[in-house]
Amino acid sequence: MQFERAVTERDEVFDCLAVTGDADFLLRIYVTGMAGYDRFLEDFRFTLPGVSTVRTSFVLREVKAGGVLAPAPPAAPARELTGRRAQ
Repeated sequence: MQFERAVTERDEVFDCLAVTGDADFLLRIYVTGMAGYDRFLEDFRFTLPGVSTVRTSFVLREVKAGGVLAPAPPAAPARELTGRRAQ
């Protein structure tokens, strides 16, 4: 997909997630100020075919970061079935 290839080439994009809901992708980008964000939109996002809507949110403050997922519990061992079959 052209969008996905283009995203991987941009240094401003730290994360690109395919998501469900109203949007197709969620991008986490790092730019310097509003001028940097405007340049990113004009030079990149608005030039790609298929990009029709951009919804923006800005981080006000970080509440928690760097969470670690607990490992999944081990799967239960398979049990051998014994006994008679109904005939």
